[in-house]
Amino acid sequence: MLATAARFKVDDILTRDRIGFQEAVRQRVGRLVQAQNLGIVVEQCVVTPRHPRQLNLAFDNVLNAGQNRDKALNDAP
Repeated sequence: MLATAARFKVDDILTRDRIGFQEAVRQRVGRLVQAQNLGIVVEQCVVTPRHPRQLNLAFDNVLNAGQNRDKALNDAP
C-alpha cells in the first residue's frame, strides 16, 4: 500500500482519483502475489482512504471551500 501511495498525490487518493488508486493497489498486490507464488487469487481489493483524524478541521475547511467555489460558479451569470 505504501509503495503505491508514494506514487499518488494525497488529493488524488482522498478525492480526485480514488478508483485509480484502488486499482493501482490491486495491481500491485496481484504482482506481489504472483511473484512470490503464493497460490492465491485476490478477487476483491477495497481501499478506503482516510485523512489523518488530527486534520479533520483542515479537511472540512477545504471541503467547504470547494463547495462554496462550485456554488459560486453555478450561480454566476
